[in-house]
Amino acid sequence: TVSEAGIAVLRIVIGLLVATLHGWHKVVQGWQYVTTGSDWPLLHDTLQLGFPLPGVFAALAALSQFFGGWLVAIGAWTRVAALLVASTMFTALVFNLQTGGPDAQLAGLYGIVTGAFVLAGGGRWSIDRHFGKWAGE
Repeated sequence: TVSEAGIAVLRIVIGLLVATLHGWHKVVQGWQYVTTGSDWPLLHDTLQLGFPLPGVFAALAALSQFFGGWLVAIGAWTRVAALLVASTMFTALVFNLQTGGPDAQLAGLYGIVTGAFVLAGGGRWSIDRHFGKWAGE
């Protein structure tokens, strides 16, 4: 149906945007931080938020945005992947609201949309649909 197509397009586009525009550079910067000691802005943000083990939490956030975004896009383990993405986006929303950062609206929007996929699942046109309960559908 047209509504299922719309859900699939939204899931694919949001997943790709999160993975490529928000996750990829954070993963690359994290890798460069580990291998060369270069600056990793996400680590500074995680420190500022007061997370324990900031390197671990920064890595988890970067990986959840990158891999979680791809999983949302293809509709595999959509509910779990969307929960991971939504949690990092709502954390980013809080950070931007606290610091006056410019990305509060974008983080909030991604958080709301991926939060909806936590509730709704990947839809008819997803990998989850073919694996049923095993994939959380």
